[in-house]
Amino acid sequence: MEHFVGRLDPFVGWLELFVGRLDPFVERLEHFVGWLELFVGRLECTLRQRIVLSIKKPTIFPIGNSRF
Repeated sequence: MEHFVGRLDPFVGWLELFVGRLDPFVERLEHFVGWLELFVGRLECTLRQRIVLSIKKPTIFPIGNSRF
C-alpha cells in the first residue's frame, strides 16, 4: 500500500500546484459573476416596472367624432 501512496505523491503535488494557480482566476470569475448578477437583477427590476406600468396605463379608444 505504501508503494501505491508513494506513486500518488507527485500527482497530488502537481494537482495542488494546478489548483493553486487556478485560485486567482476563480476569484476574478466570482467577482465578475457577482457584478453580472447585480446587473441582471437591476435589469429584471426595470423590466418588471415597465411591464407593470404598461399594464396599468389606461387605453382610450375614441368612438366616432367625439373628442375628449
